[in-house]
Amino acid sequence: MLDKLKPLTLGEAARQIGIDPFEVVRLLVQRGEAKHLRIPRSKISELREFAGVEVWWTPDVAVVEDDNHLRGRARTALGMLLDREHIGKDAVTRVDNLWRGLPLREQGVLDRVVEALAAEGMLYLTRTERGLQVAVKNKNTARSLRKAVKTGAFAASVAECWEQQA
Repeated sequence: MLDKLKPLTLGEAARQIGIDPFEVVRLLVQRGEAKHLRIPRSKISELREFAGVEVWWTPDVAVVEDDNHLRGRARTALGMLLDREHIGKDAVTRVDNLWRGLPLREQGVLDRVVEALAAEGMLYLTRTERGLQVAVKNKNTARSLRKAVKTGAFAASVAECWEQQA
C-alpha cells in the first residue's frame, strides 16, 4: 500500500509510459522539471499525454491477413495511421506510435517501412520537442497509400523492408 505513494524510479516511469528513460528525462527538461529524478505516479498519464504516446497495437487490433507476416504488420500499421487521419503536416503523431507494443523485430521492420515511404514522398517526417513525428504527406498520397494497404502492392524500396527479414 505504501509503495503506491512512493514516486517511481526513472526506469519504472519509462516502462509505464512506454518510452525510453532518456525520453522521460528529455520531456522533463522541456517542461522545466529536470531536477526531479523520481517521477510521482500522478505524472505518468500527464507525461504520456504531453508526449503524444499512444498504444495502437492492442489485443483487439484486426491485423491485415497477408501471406507475409511482416507485410501484414506494415499494412495494418499504415492502415491505422490513415484511419486515425494523420494526413498532412498539421496532423502528425509520434512515429513510434506505429509500432509500440510489437516485438523488436517487427518494430525494426516498421521503422524501415516508414523511412522508405518518407523517401518515396508518401510520408512526412519531422522532429519536434516531443520526438520524431509522422503523417501521410497529403490527401492524394493518402489515397495511394490506402490502395497499397488494401492490395499489399508497394514500391520495391518499401517491399525490401519486410523481404530482408523473411
